[in-house]
Amino acid sequence: DAALQDASSPCYQGARSNDAFRPNVFGATAAVGWPLGGALRPYLGAGYSHLAPRFRVNFTNQFGSVDRRRVIVDLDRGVLFAGLSWTPNQVLELSSELYSAPVDAITVRVMGRVRLR
Repeated sequence: DAALQDASSPCYQGARSNDAFRPNVFGATAAVGWPLGGALRPYLGAGYSHLAPRFRVNFTNQFGSVDRRRVIVDLDRGVLFAGLSWTPNQVLELSSELYSAPVDAITVRVMGRVRLR
């Protein structure tokens, strides 16, 4: 909305955009874990992800020209991950994990879980 009022923006005095986005991400992973004495449990896993997001622009500028560009991506990625969980009692679990789609990036994740039941 601010860009529609900003004279320096290409959106100036256009209509509010009515874009569409569909994430379309599908995948599967499998992991194996084992006890490592006491409350520690390491795990390793691998998987596959298919990313097919779709984005469609639908913007009309101040001159009535409509932009209907589409952005289409199709990516297939293998993923690897490894982590360590610590479960000091039946209620609390803390984990840290390295998660990688090797052709893209490595992500570090830290998770906490509390069992309510």
